[in-house]
Amino acid sequence: MPLHFGPRENPPGIWVNLPTMKTDFEAMLNKYLARIQASSRPGRTLSDHWQRESTQPATKESDPQWRTLLGEENKDGQTR
Repeated sequence: MPLHFGPRENPPGIWVNLPTMKTDFEAMLNKYLARIQASSRPGRTLSDHWQRESTQPATKESDPQWRTLLGEENKDGQTR
């Protein structure tokens, strides 16, 4: 299995293998999606307790940062 990152000697630093990280992350998400779909029934909804304990609302600071990361555009057609 290829490594996700490692040390680099010249110049000093680290290297990051983003395509491998992306592939592995998507595989992990798909694995758990399949598990959830196999153990769920149609019409099932998340419990209020889970939603309260497992989610965090967006903040004025985090929302624009996520939109920029995801490449979303604002009303003027500009990437945020």
